[in-house]
Amino acid sequence: MNLQDDTSNCGACGRACASTQSCTAGACTCGAGLTLCGGLCVDTSTSTANCGACGRACPSGQTCAAGACTSSCAGGATLCGGACVNTQTDGANCGACGRACPSGQTCTAGACAGCGPSVSLASQLQPIFNASCNTGCHGTVRPAGGLALSTGRSYAALVNVAASGCNVGTLRVAPGSVSSSYLMNKLTGVGMCSGNQMPANGAELPSNQLDLFRAWICNGAPNN
Repeated sequence: MNLQDDTSNCGACGRACASTQSCTAGACTCGAGLTLCGGLCVDTSTSTANCGACGRACPSGQTCAAGACTSSCAGGATLCGGACVNTQTDGANCGACGRACPSGQTCTAGACAGCGPSVSLASQLQPIFNASCNTGCHGTVRPAGGLALSTGRSYAALVNVAASGCNVGTLRVAPGSVSSSYLMNKLTGVGMCSGNQMPANGAELPSNQLDLFRAWICNGAPNN
């Protein structure tokens, strides 16, 4: 083992870094732009629980933007229950705050609709991960945030796994619930708890690829 970059033995045998940290030169650190708050690496510019500084929580009904609590959202998003959401695609606020889609439906263009045809993780989504996510951040060698999206590892790293830097109970992928799956927040750049919109090294995924992820989650996020 290399004590300089081994997250399970960082600087000394048995000294493990938190799941959201990496090991650099024998010390556990957060990624660029992130701050260690309560054992989690968070983006204090967007975290409602740590807005501008660790422990500085925004009041109920407000969100955090640029390190300050605010009652408005940028980029066409809408403030619903203290979170900035896209009412065109958010199944819990479809077309308007509080208008939730029934189970088995997803939100498209502000209207609830069926999940659509099933989507294959292996043949339709994994190629997107390979092309857009695995070349720099989430490949097999020390994946960022402990999120490994390489072939054979992406399902276990996403489905029913807690999202780093978010409130307790937030899942990367919540089967059957697009609006509760933090993966979609990261891919669309809306309502993120920490970090930047993904993919980090390229343009936003096109709408047809985002729809594939929505359909896969809506249909139960199967390991197919």
